Amino acid sequence: KTTPFAGLSEKLDKSFNQGITTPFRHGIVWILKKLHVVIPNYGWCIIIFGILFKAIFYPLNQKQAESMKKMQELSPQIKAINEKYEKDPAMKQQKIMELYKKNGTNPMGGCLPMLVQIPIFIALYTAFSDTIDLWNSPFLWVQDLSEPDTIWTTPAILGASGIALNVLPLIMVGTQVVQTQMTAVTTDPNQKTMMYLMPLIMLYFFWTMPSGVTLYWTIQNIMSILQQTVTNKFGKKNQLKTKS
Repeated sequence: KTTPFAGLSEKLDKSFNQGITTPFRHGIVWILKKLHVVIPNYGWCIIIFGILFKAIFYPLNQKQAESMKKMQELSPQIKAINEKYEKDPAMKQQKIMELYKKNGTNPMGGCLPMLVQIPIFIALYTAFSDTIDLWNSPFLWVQDLSEPDTIWTTPAILGASGIALNVLPLIMVGTQVVQTQMTAVTTDPNQKTMMYLMPLIMLYFFWTMPSGVTLYWTIQNIMSILQQTVTNKFGKKNQLKTKS
């Protein structure tokens, strides 16, 4: 697929042509512009877009929330299996998978909603990086949604540039930690280590992202936390089957 810059500027053409995610990018920009006619602030438009996206995929996200709830209910049995077969990893894994199968639980069920968001994430990144209409869009303390929301930079030391303080990535990682704590059921030390490292990886990854993208991801996390909270509190109690 070509862009208006094909044949004029290879760099611009490559920038605007993101392959399979290009239609998503165009669609997102179109939706945001339509929302902007009614609400003349792209920050609020992103929040509404994030809520609408969550609503559209509600059935898929609800299945994920119910799966996480069931896995939490199975946590005592998983812990017992881990303790009983501590010295036999193969048998431990087999027994845990049998427990999941008996209760109709898929530990990978939570990955699908994340995979669905990847094209949206890439499209949002390119939209805020390349779409002139979205440049210099302020929101609350954010000066420009196409740039990181730096509120302060440390003085330069020994010729090195100062370190920027960005608020939205910290808020986003905070919501990520809350969400992880709500859904964590693992007792494996390696998985626990990865669980604690992931927020730091996410912080590094989002630190220089356009703040519009970080805002979107933060809204998604908050909506997931609310949905999981409601599911855990008001969802029906599962009739769990014990291990053999």
